[in-house]
Amino acid sequence: MRVGFDVTQSAKRFPRGIARYINSIAPKIEANKGNIDPTFFVRGGKRFLLGFCPQESAAHVACWLPLGRPTAAFKLDLFHSFGNHLPNSTDVPCSMTVHDFRALDTSEDSQQKRRSRLERNIEGACAVICLTKHGKDRLQHYYPDIDVKRIAIVPHGIDHTIFRQRSHESVRSVVKRWGIERPYLLQLGSWFEHKNLRLSMLAFCRSRACIEGMELLFVGGGINSKKRKSLEEFAVTNGIGQRVRWIDNVPEHELPSLIQGAHCLVQPSAYEGFCLPVLEAMAMGTPGVIANATCLPEVSAGIWPAFELSGAEEYVECLDKICFDESLRSEIQAAGVNHAAAFTWDITARLTTQFVSQLIATELHKTTIGDTFPEFAHNTAET
Repeated sequence: MRVGFDVTQSAKRFPRGIARYINSIAPKIEANKGNIDPTFFVRGGKRFLLGFCPQESAAHVACWLPLGRPTAAFKLDLFHSFGNHLPNSTDVPCSMTVHDFRALDTSEDSQQKRRSRLERNIEGACAVICLTKHGKDRLQHYYPDIDVKRIAIVPHGIDHTIFRQRSHESVRSVVKRWGIERPYLLQLGSWFEHKNLRLSMLAFCRSRACIEGMELLFVGGGINSKKRKSLEEFAVTNGIGQRVRWIDNVPEHELPSLIQGAHCLVQPSAYEGFCLPVLEAMAMGTPGVIANATCLPEVSAGIWPAFELSGAEEYVECLDKICFDESLRSEIQAAGVNHAAAFTWDITARLTTQFVSQLIATELHKTTIGDTFPEFAHNTAET
């Protein structure tokens, strides 16, 4: 079975989100491909970005394709997009991984182009992978007539060789290298509006964590200098300008130590497609708090305290509990480590391979697709 995978969005200087997903899953699919013969594609206009791919990812990209009819020359049985694009026209069945529905769930005019593209791609796909049950629910909300048998839930995984608990000395050396001397709370991800950095600052400045001398560290970036200045001014206005740290990018090999060194990870985002940092922090024994929004309670499995986004007071209460209730911290840390252990990239790759194999059998031989595609379960054991 010949399968083409679009990996264009893996080509990033600083891989986050979809890029990290592709860079993690593509080598696993190549190494454990079973009965499929994978070919990895980068869209024609983006091939110059291959220089930004990690070496292990770039080695798996066999060729590039234009946006037109890419499949005839490669005699593919299926084309699957790991990102946000499907070919404008093609002669084989197509499927895709939908990472989130923010383009449909938000109403800003700036989202209109992305919204149209997402709708077009979903309507052109014969089957879809969602990352969470929340994502599947949103897909069914917008497409109530979609055949539920053509939706699979395959979550992200964790590289447990990287996100593992480290020695106190190695963590401390990385933390000191960044000039961090105080205990700190950590928020990971881009600094866009829906990530609610201002809400984090409001909660932090009212919290016992702030009173007792902790810092708030934002690691991510991705915004222009004007927006960054506005955030920095907000911190100053609220009296915490010297207690908030801003780091645009952290080398991947240092990120785990910064996560483990944090007293607490905070994720107050109003919208997430999966939010891998929650599981990565859990794997390293770092507790955290989340917003009760989109997929966050599902990914955290109810282990981390969740607050409503209607105001900062409940956020403050969650912060103070997780930071200073040692019994609660220990309970959450142990439960988090156990929960995160069920998520691996090997499982993600295996379920994705099963998905495309079953889909090809269905499309080629017109067989019944069965009750559903194989789906991830929290008690999944690695086999």
